[in-house]
Amino acid sequence: MYDKAKLDFEVNYANYTEMILDVLIRDFPDEYVMLNSLANDDIDLFNSFAQDTSLTSHLIGYGLIAKGRDGYFFRIESVRDHLRKKSKYVRLVKTNEERMVEVAARRATIEPAIRRLILAMFTASFGKKAQQEAISILSGQSLKRVTDRGFSGALQPNSIDLNLSDLAKMIIAKWSVFENLFSITKNEFEFYLEAIRVVRTNEAHSGQITNDQFVQARIAFSKIEDELRSTGFLSA
Repeated sequence: MYDKAKLDFEVNYANYTEMILDVLIRDFPDEYVMLNSLANDDIDLFNSFAQDTSLTSHLIGYGLIAKGRDGYFFRIESVRDHLRKKSKYVRLVKTNEERMVEVAARRATIEPAIRRLILAMFTASFGKKAQQEAISILSGQSLKRVTDRGFSGALQPNSIDLNLSDLAKMIIAKWSVFENLFSITKNEFEFYLEAIRVVRTNEAHSGQITNDQFVQARIAFSKIEDELRSTGFLSA
């Protein structure tokens, strides 16, 4: 019963939640930082802001938090969960293992979406010649796999026939097919995919991702994820 009620709230009030958070970001940035820190259990940061009682009064007035015996808490768990989801990939990551886990998770999200995008756009643009166009771009084992499995088979979401470099090469080679879908330029797309490819290669081969590589990859992942969401090939 509780789970169903929570789900109903998430469906019916998601837009309201986003609206309230947008107001905080725009007009009350300190309150938004407080709310986000409470959602992610950064109590020290929350308390440092809470010394200004006017800030907590705003959040209480919005009906977002309340004060109990053990401190402040969210009145609506769905708001807390929403904030946690939004900040999933902005939290401080300290260890190589944490970096590798995040890279693997985000790669596993974007690669199927990119495959779906390529399959759809090549098919729409080239029809029966889609495989021929792909073959003209690829080489080596990637070319053999597409030839053996067929274009559609090799571009299924969970296929491993083509790696990220292959996918990037196909989009860049036929940029005119994709450019109207993206808000970034061809050079920007290539730059972001290369940043992701570097950490993807390090994750697979050396098992080490430097902090500088990770920071750059986070920016690249976020940008590519946003672009894929705007095309409809990656869910929100």
